Amino acid sequence: MKTLRERLEDRLIPGDNGCLEFTGFRNRDGYGVMRVDGGMSYAHRIAWMLANGKIPEALYVLHRCGNPCCSNPAHLFLGTPADKVGVVK
Repeated sequence: MKTLRERLEDRLIPGDNGCLEFTGFRNRDGYGVMRVDGGMSYAHRIAWMLANGKIPEALYVLHRCGNPCCSNPAHLFLGTPADKVGVVK
């Protein structure tokens, strides 16, 4: 059985501007979604956790690149709900 990291990496391809684009299921907003422990999780949040550890409560994992299918940890940062409003889609 593959690890969560392997499952995520199997679905990533290099894209524009250094993005690692998720090629699996995407929701209507373009965010990659994976099944984890019987539930659904965003691919970019999984990438963040694998690279950096637990996401603090009340914070979002946001994209510097503005690409919702990107799961490159270098393109992700933690932010508040106010920060989320200012992120370009």
